[in-house]
Amino acid sequence: MLCACCLIAIFGIYAALPVFWATPPIFLAGAAPRRQVSRSLVLSAIWSAFASPSIDGWDKGATGSINAERYVIGASLTAAAIALVALRARLTHAAA
Repeated sequence: MLCACCLIAIFGIYAALPVFWATPPIFLAGAAPRRQVSRSLVLSAIWSAFASPSIDGWDKGATGSINAERYVIGASLTAAAIALVALRARLTHAAA
């Protein structure tokens, strides 16, 4: 059962990647999408190099497991999916 849940989560994460890269040009014109994507890449590199290991160690020391991190990642992905669905509905109504 755990394997099936992990597989579904992996499918969801990989399904979100094309949406992530396609969203900035919808709202930004000119060179702004390139700047925004590069800013996102730089911030994610900094986060993964410095903040993430510190949070991992703190969470493991405080709770004895890393499950809380997985719940936060799942909740943030769910919130992002809900926001994109709401945004799509708003754009559909504005275009009509």
